[in-house]
This record gives sequence, structure tokens and C-alpha cells, in this order.
Amino acid sequence: MRARIEYRSTPTDSPLTYWVHGTGGYQPPPNAARPAHAPPSIPGKGWPLFIVEHRGQRLWFASVAELDHAIAVLGRRHMPRSRDVAGYPGHDSNRHWLSRLPAAWKPWKVRAALVRELAKLRAQVPGSG
Repeated sequence: MRARIEYRSTPTDSPLTYWVHGTGGYQPPPNAARPAHAPPSIPGKGWPLFIVEHRGQRLWFASVAELDHAIAVLGRRHMPRSRDVAGYPGHDSNRHWLSRLPAAWKPWKVRAALVRELAKLRAQVPGSG
């Protein structure tokens, strides 16, 4: 498993961006509430893009809030259903980021390792506490 942080001059969407920030290309039904803000930038560096690669697959996160959300969801021993995490009754759960997680990443041992890597990435962000 490889993990790294890249900094970009403009915000980048990830599969979690809509579900955490309410913006981006991975959206639930149009009647869902949409906060109109981008993830915050890191002063002096730009917008972070957190990248994890494992077993030929890549997952990326556009903010510390997205990392926190992924750690909270993936860190559960019994992974929740995407429709339970999304919080939008009657929506198409196939649009949720969790339903798009590669199958090779879903076993508990792999998710536990992934959560450890995400926590290490989070600790590298200046001022993220």
C-alpha cells in the first residue's frame, strides 16, 4: 500500500467530495441540500490531494474532512451499507463513494491497513491537529 500527498493550485474533486462538502461531480439526487464551498486550502501549499494506491487501484481525497469521513466509515469492523451512510432516503445508493470502493479493499484486514495509512496522511497535514 502506497500513500502520498500532492498539493494542487486549484481544488480537486474526489469520489467523497459531494458526500462530505456537498460539491463535485459525484452527486446524489438534485433535491438534496448542496452547500456551495470547496475544501479549504493549506496556507503556503495549496489544495491537498491525498492519494492511496493498493492492489492496482487508486483512491484519492481532496481534504482533511474527507479523510476523517473515510477513516470513520472504513474503520468500522462491519462496513455499513452505502444507503445507510449517504443519509438521503430513496436515493440511488450506487452513486455513493462506498459502493464504488474496489472489492479488493473491502475485507476488514485491508480496510484496517487503509485506515492506518489514511491516519498517517492526515498527521502530515500542517495544522490538521
